[in-house]
Amino acid sequence: MKNETDGPGEDKNAPDPIAPRCPICKQETRHVFTSKHGREIFQCQRAACGHFFTPARDEAQGVCVRSEDLERESDEALARYQERNIRLLELFLKYTGGVKEKMAILDFGAGNAHIPRTFKRVLGDKCTLYCLEKNNECKGLYEKYGLARIERLEDLPEKVDLIYLIEVIEHLPDPIATLRTFPALLQKGGTVFLSTPEGHMDASCTNAYDTPSHLHFFTGRSLNIALRAAGFTALDYKFYSEMYPRAGNNAIPRPPRVRHPGMDSPSGHLVGPTWPRERGA
Repeated sequence: MKNETDGPGEDKNAPDPIAPRCPICKQETRHVFTSKHGREIFQCQRAACGHFFTPARDEAQGVCVRSEDLERESDEALARYQERNIRLLELFLKYTGGVKEKMAILDFGAGNAHIPRTFKRVLGDKCTLYCLEKNNECKGLYEKYGLARIERLEDLPEKVDLIYLIEVIEHLPDPIATLRTFPALLQKGGTVFLSTPEGHMDASCTNAYDTPSHLHFFTGRSLNIALRAAGFTALDYKFYSEMYPRAGNNAIPRPPRVRHPGMDSPSGHLVGPTWPRERGA
């Protein structure tokens, strides 16, 4: 039986969908509810995992839909998040050893490019910012702002100091397979930083189910399993205030300075910078 979170108009007597195996730990799952977008949500029954997910209906399901006016979308996001992005860069630099004479950063899932645009304004020519994005509509945007567009991870011409995925891993059909490719792309001591909306049985407790292109809704346990299965061992999970805008956020870019990670940000996101130093080459 479907539970009370089923949307209006659904057949309460309809049989539950056939439960696929958990994409993270391969154990049995059960159908727990249907999201407001009509996505069937399953949960892993292994207590040590508890991963929530929805099977992809087609190859395009994990791809974000963008505005017809991408430049305007990018400008509006930049105005809203620029101050946040500067603080986020400061946080990243804390873990990568500060500003270097020559740096390389990969934005995996760059979207409308408001984050790498901010980083480019602050770091200038000291950093090459590579952008990888599944949505083909975004690709013309990156060159306009002096960002290096790549089609595939194999196209990276150099190893990078940082790979970040800001609310991207939940869109990936096979997160573990993608994560496994990262260590070979990092400089020695390089860092991977990711954030993702938290999966929860009660859809009202998280914004994870608000986006129809989300495929995965990680718990802390399932994210840990995924990262370790991908070969990462030095893990750190925290809530960072740097992930969230402040009031009056129209800041002017300035030289970055290091701040310690905050612990006072709202709940609802799992954030984990990871250090695969032993595998960086």
